[in-house]
Amino acid sequence: MAMKSDRMSRRRILGGAVGLAGLVAAGWPRRAHARRADATSPAGRLLEIFRDTAAAAAVGRAYLLNRPEEQDRDRLVALLMSRAAGGPDGAATAPGAAAVAAPDHRTLHERLRRCTREDFACGRTVWVQGVLLARTEARLYALAAVA
Repeated sequence: MAMKSDRMSRRRILGGAVGLAGLVAAGWPRRAHARRADATSPAGRLLEIFRDTAAAAAVGRAYLLNRPEEQDRDRLVALLMSRAAGGPDGAATAPGAAAVAAPDHRTLHERLRRCTREDFACGRTVWVQGVLLARTEARLYALAAVA
């Protein structure tokens, strides 16, 4: 009997890519409808990526069950904006400071997509409700849950 490995396998990476493709097809990278937060605030700019923040918040709550240290809105904004500005994963700046690094919505969202690809490439992933997510996208969902 073969033992299951916790290492990233091609099957897991492919599964994650298929999951991400499903999220994209469902409208993940959309800013058409601004939600709860002010669209000019860093949190608001991040949340504009979602078509349906209620669905995103449900995924975010599931992620936060295993990451209680990330249940702080300002911390999530700082982590996400720092990553979007090119900072390392886990490094946080003041919530508004990194907003200057992304002058418009399109640039911010392109940078977040790049961070998501980098997360998958480097194995910075988490399983949430049976779906493999990049840490950056999981944090975006968490932000929707706490915003």
